[in-house]
Amino acid sequence: MRTSQAARYARWAAVAAMLLTMTVAGVYARRAWQAAQVKKKAPPAVPPTVQQRSAEFSFSKVEKDRTLFTVRASRATEFKEGSRNLLEDVWIIIYGRTGERLDNIHTSACEYTSNPERILCAGEVHMDLESAEDARQHPSQAPGENPLARVIHLRTSNVSFDRESGEARTDQPVVFRFPYGEGRCTGLSYSSLQGVVRLLRDVDLTLAPPAGAVMETVGDSFAQLTRDELLKKLADADIAFAEVNTMADLAVHPHLRRIEVGTPNGKVSYAAPAAIFVGEPRHYGAVPGIGDHSELPKTPRARAKSS
Repeated sequence: MRTSQAARYARWAAVAAMLLTMTVAGVYARRAWQAAQVKKKAPPAVPPTVQQRSAEFSFSKVEKDRTLFTVRASRATEFKEGSRNLLEDVWIIIYGRTGERLDNIHTSACEYTSNPERILCAGEVHMDLESAEDARQHPSQAPGENPLARVIHLRTSNVSFDRESGEARTDQPVVFRFPYGEGRCTGLSYSSLQGVVRLLRDVDLTLAPPAGAVMETVGDSFAQLTRDELLKKLADADIAFAEVNTMADLAVHPHLRRIEVGTPNGKVSYAAPAAIFVGEPRHYGAVPGIGDHSELPKTPRARAKSS
């Protein structure tokens, strides 16, 4: 009997030891799993070339208590050499010298150098150009939904932004669209201080007829200006336009050539014939009076012979 009890105790002891071993192993396994999860969620180790990382980055250019533009990034990595910073999720918000603009430049990543102060965005860059007044009038409009918002959208790459001059520039292909059409070109420059974008070369435009409401808005705006004021505004904005001249405008147009022709009642100024022949100057005779040529011999008319 003692032998059977000892065997029973031995079995119980073996089971207890096994359970204790499994419990300890489970605790160690759980702690190892927790440590792996913490390591997985932990931020990556800072490479030896990186000086520091920050969650946010921003700077602004201010002139006479007015903010001209603000550069903002969700994350910044500062490198030890070359005065370089890697900016991620970058927004450049431009207000202009008079505060009339609310333009946005957005890209996923840029390199910022402090000497010289320049931002280079090598990847795809989106630019939305809009006046502050339009932004106030259409705050909830998605881009491109309302033509009255008058937003110009541009997509390009390899854009450099100079902090001192406030100029953005690229020599890469550009695709753009605006309320009345779309197009493409190669290269652009954008002055954040003036709010002016220039398409540099190979410009291809496709225009769409504006909606009636837009034409009414443009007409109402033009009606508030005199002709000379409107021509000056269009010329100052570097917008291509052409005038529709009346007959009185045509008579005094500087490109209209005129000649003087004698008449029985004196000389009159007359529009010159359009054709010009190189090396063959034209001579213009006087307008004859009634009966001036009645004494000239008349050439007899040839009669057709009947067969």
